Parts: sequence; structure tokens; C-alpha cells
Amino acid sequence: MYPKPVFNLANSIVYVIFTYLIFLHGTYGMKLDLYHKIVCYLLIHLMLFIYVLNWGQVFLWLDGACNYLWTCTWMLFYLLPFRIYFSLEGKEREWISRWWMIPGMIFAGAIAGWCNENTSGGVILLTILFLLYFFLKKRKIHGWMWAGLSSSMVTFMIMLLSPGNAHRRTYFVDNRAWYNQLIDHFLTLTNRYWETHQYLLIVFIIVLVLLLQRKMIQDKVCLLGMYGIVSAGICYALAFSPVTGGRPFFGSSIFLILAVILSLACLLEADSRSKIAVNAYLGVLLCFATVNFLNGFADIAYYKVHSDRRDAFVKQQRENGYTNLVVNELSPKPKTKYNAAWGLSDLLNDPKDWPSTSYAHYYGADTVTAVSNELFEKVFKNGNPELINCRDIYEYLQKMNDERYLIVMAVNDDSSGAVDETIVELMRDMGLKTDLRENFRWSYLAVVNQGQVVDEKYANEVLNFYENIDGHVIEVESSGKIYNKGNRASIKIDGYEYARNSLGLNLVVFDTALGRVVDRVTFNTWKGLEASR
Repeated sequence: MYPKPVFNLANSIVYVIFTYLIFLHGTYGMKLDLYHKIVCYLLIHLMLFIYVLNWGQVFLWLDGACNYLWTCTWMLFYLLPFRIYFSLEGKEREWISRWWMIPGMIFAGAIAGWCNENTSGGVILLTILFLLYFFLKKRKIHGWMWAGLSSSMVTFMIMLLSPGNAHRRTYFVDNRAWYNQLIDHFLTLTNRYWETHQYLLIVFIIVLVLLLQRKMIQDKVCLLGMYGIVSAGICYALAFSPVTGGRPFFGSSIFLILAVILSLACLLEADSRSKIAVNAYLGVLLCFATVNFLNGFADIAYYKVHSDRRDAFVKQQRENGYTNLVVNELSPKPKTKYNAAWGLSDLLNDPKDWPSTSYAHYYGADTVTAVSNELFEKVFKNGNPELINCRDIYEYLQKMNDERYLIVMAVNDDSSGAVDETIVELMRDMGLKTDLRENFRWSYLAVVNQGQVVDEKYANEVLNFYENIDGHVIEVESSGKIYNKGNRASIKIDGYEYARNSLGLNLVVFDTALGRVVDRVTFNTWKGLEASR
């Protein structure tokens, strides 16, 4: 609801809190000097930057950040008392065992359980693992622990059973037996988990083996094992979901990164000689991060320039009162995961599909249609906005009575189904004689130059026109639905294809005064008379 700079500032603050919470989970209770703490904190940033999938979507995109970064920050905050209690000994635990912890943990647990399905489930699993560890170690399990677990489980179940979740499941149809789906998802997730986290897993396993040889830190090895189990659990929980990739992997990545940071902190604490290896690892990650940053920065900057340019064009058109807009696709597509638009849908050529519908609603337009950059530059950027804004065939044909225009028409498939007497009369006003209602799926083409009919053909065969008109080569082909010939509408001017070649009456309008095409449109003359560009 607020201007974007407000979110940018708030999001940056949340990110700093998020990384500091990972740092606390990974290093709390460790006997590390300042240098080692700085190294661990730098490693957190580098690992997040390198290993998190859909980085731009979960850290930069407003919707994605609120749904993943912000919620995961809260979940780590909820888990922090358990992590602190794990490292405290004797009387040190008294300060975190006060009665006032109970209402706070009820509140924190309720939100943590209501964040997102697989990560909230992982948080509940980690809470249970903490309680199991405390029980086996004969540590006192306080009321606030049960309070946090209970409230998180209640809200987690409310989220799973919500009508919205039930409705969303209808988006995905899989008619295979449930066990076949489960096996397929399990294998898919295993491959993706390895492809995404293989280097983290290698480091984690190597450090874990080194730590297992040191009996004095077995408790901490158990702790990092718990975080590792939760990372895998968050991943494999998706086996019960129709979605097996993308942003839902975020929580799995975070808990594995946390486990690796914890293992490295344990190694630094146990053996000062490991400092060289950790520094080398830091240097390697810095190299990868630098290259990724340069590529990501260029990708984001390029995309932002073109996106801002398109938005400015839309705003200008809306200020001029036009509500049916044609814009360019953003091309080339985002190339790196650091771009928030990477993997997301851009505006589509069909104005009735999302996200074109939401984009139109945001700018108060009726429709927004996206076309290729090349076509946008040739036609719609400097086209006739009065024509482009028109989606009504009756109004459009009335506008054709203008001596500035060279009008070219070609039918694809059928022109008879939706044509009525009014359309026939409007075409006659242009000097055309054909009644398109007469024959189903007949071919049709017409060329009208500055009010004079140059050619008009209507037949059950493939029709062609080729002529130089005022220095411009006009090539037209119409194929209604001819046996063995298919259906086609082609309108080329000076060798460039302008026709949309979709079902119905395809029109291209050339402004002879300006010397360029100012609109192209297809009206579905088989059914509905809908306009497409």
C-alpha cells in the first residue's frame, strides 16, 4: 500500500535481521574470536547469494519476499529460544525459563506455524527434535516449549485445511495412482535437491566426518544433524504437493546453509588449524559470488530499464484516455535467478490471461496485449492510437473511411459465422461488394488504397495478390479452409509480415501520409467478432 522505497528499506532491514538470526543459530554458544565470527557472517551472505534458488523472487520481489524472506525470518526468531536453551548450561537457563515466555511463544508459534506449508512443517519438526533431545539429555522441558509447539501445530493445520489450499489443489490434475505420483515426486525432489545443494552437501559431509572424530563436541554434531534433517524434511514434504520446485525450496536451502555454518563454526572452535581451509572456502565463494553479482546486476539493470520504459508508455496512453493498449514483450527474457522476473510469466498476447489481466487492472485499462519487440517498434509504438484502442468491428470499419489509409484484408479459416448485415453495409461503404455471409470457409482478400478498391477476391481456393502501390510492395494470401492447403492469412508490406494470421478477418492499416503501418488487427468473424492484435 506504500510507495516502493518504503518496502525497499523495510525489506533490507528484514534481510539484515534474517542473516543475523542465521548467524545466531549457527554460532550461539561457540567460543569463537571476532575474526571467526566475521568469517561466519560473510559465509552466510555468500551462501545465500550463491545457493538459494529464485534469489530475486524470494529476496527482491515484494510478494515473494513477504511470503518467504519475511516468514522465514519469523520462523528463525521463533526457533531461537530453543537454540539458545540448547547451548545454555546450569543456572544460565533460568533467564530463558520465566513464565512470561509462555504467552510470547504462543504468539510466535502461532505465526510460525502459519507461514508456508513445507517450511512451517519443518519448523514444527525441528521443535519436536529439540524437545526429544532435551528429554533424552534429561533437561527440563518448560511450559513455553509446549506452548510454542502447540500453537504452531494448531495454526499449521488451519493453513493446510484452509479453503484456499483446497481450491489451489484443483489447479493441478494428475490422474495417476497416488503411489505413482509419490514415487515420481520423491525421485524428482532427490535429483533437484542434489542439483541445487550438491556443493553445500559435500562441504557439510566432509566437515561432519571431521567433527564425528571429536567426542567432545558430539552434542553440537547432534545439533547440526537436526538442522540437516529438517532441510531434507522440508524438501521431501513437497512429495505430497503437486509443486516440486521453485520457491518452495527456499526453506530447505536456508536450513542446509544453517547446518553448514554451524558445522564450520564447530570446526573453527575445535581446531584452530581449520582456519586455513575455511578461509580458502571463503575465497572460492567470493570468486563465484563476484561473477554471479556482475551477471545478476547487468540482468536486473537491463530488465528494469526496459520494464520502466514499457510502464511509462502505458501511463502516457492512459493519460491520453486510451484503455485498450498494446505493449512490447520484455526481451530478452531474464537470464539469472537474481532477476525477480526470472521464471515468471510476462504479459501475454491474449489480454484475457494472467498476468495481462492484473497488469491492465493495475493501470485502470480494459485490456493490455503484448506483442514482440519488433512488431511493437514497427506498428504499435508510433501507430494510430485511435485505431489501436478500438476493439469493436463496427466502429473500426467506420474509421476505415479515411483517404489516408491503404487497407489490406485477408481471411483465415472462416468469415461467415458472425458477420451480419451491418458489417456487410459498412464494407460496402468502403467500396467493397462481397457479402462474407454467403460461403462458409471461403478465402477472401481485399486491398483499398485511399478510398479506391484496388482488388477484391472471394473464392473457394487459395487467393493471392502482389502489386507495387505507391512505391510499397504489397503481398497478400488468403486461404479459408481449402482441402490440403490449410488455412492462412498473410499480409506483407515491403517484405515484412504484418498479419496476425489468426482465425477471422485479418486487417493491416497503412497510413500513406506517414508512410508506415499504424495498426494490425484480426476480428473473429467465425464467432464473437472479438478483436486480437
